[in-house]
Amino acid sequence: MRFIHTSDWHLGRFFFGVHLTPNQEYLLKAQFIPLIKDTKPDVLLISGDVYDRAVPPLEAVALLDEVLYKIIAELKVPVVVISGNHDSGERLSFASRFLSEQKLFVFGGFNPDINHVTISDSYGTINIYPLPYTEPVTIRDAFNNKNITDHNSAVSHMLDVIKRKHPAVNRAIVMAHVFTIGGVTSESERPLSSSSSSAGGIDTVNTSLFNDFNYTALGHLHRAQTVGSNTVRYSGSLMKYSFSEANHVKSVEVVDMDRDGNCTSERITLTPKRDLRQIKGFLKDILDNGDRSDDYLEVTLLDEGALLNPMEKLREKYPNVLKIERPMLMRADTKFSNNQDHKNATKSELFGCFFKEVEGKDLSLEQKTAFDEILESIISE
Repeated sequence: MRFIHTSDWHLGRFFFGVHLTPNQEYLLKAQFIPLIKDTKPDVLLISGDVYDRAVPPLEAVALLDEVLYKIIAELKVPVVVISGNHDSGERLSFASRFLSEQKLFVFGGFNPDINHVTISDSYGTINIYPLPYTEPVTIRDAFNNKNITDHNSAVSHMLDVIKRKHPAVNRAIVMAHVFTIGGVTSESERPLSSSSSSAGGIDTVNTSLFNDFNYTALGHLHRAQTVGSNTVRYSGSLMKYSFSEANHVKSVEVVDMDRDGNCTSERITLTPKRDLRQIKGFLKDILDNGDRSDDYLEVTLLDEGALLNPMEKLREKYPNVLKIERPMLMRADTKFSNNQDHKNATKSELFGCFFKEVEGKDLSLEQKTAFDEILESIISE
């Protein structure tokens, strides 16, 4: 059997005020759908975070509708979808019982019985077990099990339920939207639990829990990676969603499973219409030497001191500059630290701090005198 594993499309995402749906549409229509047509998979697996938010914009809903129609109705490829922590599981799974008759299997809300999808090939059947994102407290209450205290114990319990019901003769795939121990994060993943302040900690799941399954199709982490073993994989996100991902290569997994459940995987690269990149240098050099680009850019300027309208100048050549970093701007080195109260400082002293923040040097005596004179004239008016 051949299947494609993808996740984290985040349709409808805004990035620094830019609507990314047109770029997502290009990737899905110009690259992803042709890939499905060429590779002819028996099923497509989407492991959560289909949308970027619980109530997605209309354009994102329309795009998903069009893409799924082409895959299922025109290419005749069944699709299995689970919800992620960005999705509203209940909204995503609307009409799912009816849609399953059309070979669109959507698993959004928590189901303690864990229904599965069966795919057949010339060797027999493969059971696909979906684990949509669910808060541990929901699973704990459903099973009245006080030992379920975090994501690891919750997933462990659900996998035990699967193993008790799974026919030993069938091959098995698990789909889950989790953060595994050893997984490499980026800046664009939202912590799984509302009570968690980071992507790790109580959110993490041990990869050894998946050892009894032939393949585990994971979502949540945006870097394509294997964790624990070659059969436990994150496909990574559809495109780059933070500048920490600038060096990522976005892709999908095309996986072949043999009679015995052994899997071989090929990572197929997706190339966006507009890339997300980081460039560094002096403003003049970047303007004079760089080639014009429509990519989404984070520009790190090495210039010291003030610059006049750097964003405006950069966007004349690079219209999609989204962020500027100024690491060479020295923080004011005065007796006033971030932890000290400036209420007792004079206006002249505060202006001196501001001047050094911008210019990277102290006020000269002449400048200080001029400021004091201007300030005095304003106060006296």
